[in-house]
Amino acid sequence: MQTTLEAVKCNSCGFLHPVGIFCCPKCGSEDIEQIETEASGKIYSYTVHTFVPAGPLKSRAPYVLAIVETKDGMRFSAIVDYEDPNSVKIDDPVVFKGFEEGVGPIYQFAG
Repeated sequence: MQTTLEAVKCNSCGFLHPVGIFCCPKCGSEDIEQIETEASGKIYSYTVHTFVPAGPLKSRAPYVLAIVETKDGMRFSAIVDYEDPNSVKIDDPVVFKGFEEGVGPIYQFAG
């Protein structure tokens, strides 16, 4: 499991955001820097998708699409792998597995 994630930190307000921005979405400042932040976190919100989509998610259904909150407070969407997707709960601990092409960040239930 990977223990860190690349992120962008605003030097004006301290807001953390996944990489790929050029100014802070919270305060508008361009005084930002790329940092590494702890990747583990918890489920902030989620939904269980039971349909079979086309494309790279086809083999994952049913799957958990969650808002993951890292220990540093950064929130973003990610797929979370569970043995039983219907057992997911708010505040479940998760660890970062990596990025999957065409899907994005993948996390694993850590309970």
